Amino acid sequence: MNLNYLSSKELRGFMKQLFWLCITLILFASCDLNAEQERRLNSQIGRYMKAYNESRTLELAALTHSSAVKFYHEKGDSAFLDHFHKEAENLDEFEALSESRSYISDYSIKQVKKSGKDIQCKFSVKVYTAVEELDSDYPVYAISSDEGKTWYFLMDDDYKNKEIKLKRLFKV
Repeated sequence: MNLNYLSSKELRGFMKQLFWLCITLILFASCDLNAEQERRLNSQIGRYMKAYNESRTLELAALTHSSAVKFYHEKGDSAFLDHFHKEAENLDEFEALSESRSYISDYSIKQVKKSGKDIQCKFSVKVYTAVEELDSDYPVYAISSDEGKTWYFLMDDDYKNKEIKLKRLFKV
C-alpha cells in the first residue's frame, strides 16, 4: 500500500485502524503470563526437561501433575516405573536403551489458557534419540492451580488420557 496516494481522510482512517490493531495486540499479549509467572514457568520447564533427560525418577514424578502420578501409582509399581524411569540392568540393555531412549529439548510456549486461578500452557519440545529426531513439535502441558506460583507437567499422551482426572482447559 502506497501511503503517498491516500487522501488525508483515507490516511486518518488507515491510522485509526492501525491504532486499534496495536491496542488489540497489546491486550492479547497482556492476557498471557506476567513476568513472574513466566520466570517461574521457565525455571520449572528447565528442571522438568533435565529430570526427564537424566532419568531422575523421583524429581520427574515430583514435577509431574499429581493426577498422573496417582494414576500410575494406582496401576502398580511396575507401571509407575515404566512411565517415570528407564534404566538398563545390563550392558546389552544399556546399549539398546541408549539408542532408543528419548530426550527432550528446545521448548516453545504455544498457547496459554486461564480460568480463575488455573493456568495451563501448551508448549512444544523437540523429541529425539541418540540417533534421530523423532518429533520437532511434541506437545507438553504446564499446569498451575495457584495463578502460576507452582507448575506441574503432563506429556501429551497423559493430558489426553481421560482416565487421568484433571481440569483440562485445552480440548483433547
